[in-house]
Amino acid sequence: MFLQRLARSIHGRDWFTVLIEVLIVVAGILIGLQVNNWNESRKSAAWEQRFLTDLAIEFQTNREQLWQVLELQKRRGSALDEVRERALHGKDARVLADVEKYYSLAMSSNRTFFPTKGVYLSALSTGSIDEVRNTNLRYAIMNIYERAYPRLVYNGEIYDERSDQVSWDGRQDFDPGDGSFTRLEYVQSQRFAANVRFLSEQNRVYLGLAESALTKLDAVILELPDSFVTADSEISAVSPASK
Repeated sequence: MFLQRLARSIHGRDWFTVLIEVLIVVAGILIGLQVNNWNESRKSAAWEQRFLTDLAIEFQTNREQLWQVLELQKRRGSALDEVRERALHGKDARVLADVEKYYSLAMSSNRTFFPTKGVYLSALSTGSIDEVRNTNLRYAIMNIYERAYPRLVYNGEIYDERSDQVSWDGRQDFDPGDGSFTRLEYVQSQRFAANVRFLSEQNRVYLGLAESALTKLDAVILELPDSFVTADSEISAVSPASK
């Protein structure tokens, strides 16, 4: 119908009608494109809202786990300091019992961080992560998952492996079952001192990385729009472990 009218108008040299018909078509196309863009923007905004809401929950889960790991590793570091102090300077019969107490605490307090990443990985695998409109927030989220978490997990695996090596090295002199040493000479040996010092150094490195990751995580949570941070996921100045 439209093409027939247009053909008749051109044949009759009715250029005004031709112009009106063309303008109507162009306007219809532009309106259709605008409506489609509006629908896409609405879908994108709805997805972003769901994503950031779910991400806030995932962040809080990881934050609580990271706090617990930090508390355990701090206790482990303090216990290792006590082991070194008592093994080096203790002179009486209580040395072995004191070292056993703190060494057992140190070896039982080793826990490293393994984050939950399902919400982020789902968005990444579908390419939807680009729909987070705040560029700085998007890059901050990606930095957490692509750099801070992997670095902490990698160093945690090394830390666990080296802790196992120390335990294996002292297997003939320490019974992890009842937490006792078989002889005082091992406790006061250079080999034992070197192993404890090695664990202390690894503990400080891991604590530094964990604290750095927690700082970055808190910074990203603060970047989330208020509507996506529920009462359950708000940052508290008090550690979850101390509530």
